Amino acid sequence: MKKIDKFIIIILILLIIIGACLISYSFGKKSNTIPNSTPEQQNNKNDSQNKVPEENSFSNKGLETAFQKYKDGQISECTENGSKYYSASENAYDGGGQTFDVNGNAVGEYQGFTGKYTGVSPENCERIYVISPNIWGYPAVNKYNLK
Repeated sequence: MKKIDKFIIIILILLIIIGACLISYSFGKKSNTIPNSTPEQQNNKNDSQNKVPEENSFSNKGLETAFQKYKDGQISECTENGSKYYSASENAYDGGGQTFDVNGNAVGEYQGFTGKYTGVSPENCERIYVISPNIWGYPAVNKYNLK
């Protein structure tokens, strides 16, 4: 094989690798749009993301109770069957946690060692508070500026 043929083959292989990297990078990027939304809905989404809640904006007793008990851990805001819950856990291996309703009543419990849930165990959750450093390796979060 001539030197020029080998050079062309190497260039083609490099182009294929670069193309594959660019394609995989574009699939890994998260979209910042709401699917099937109008431009007005998209603008409203961006406005709500830019609002910074006031300090200690406890929207209800459930969030306040979860924060008082688990401020050294993490809290997630959850919905289950149209109701809002706060699922909180300790920043400790096998620490467990609790789920609270909006009135501050404990309605569920997670046993850290066994992984067993009792009571309400909501699935649709968003992390709204995470202490840093933490055992999960999550970045710090404080969506509602809780203190």
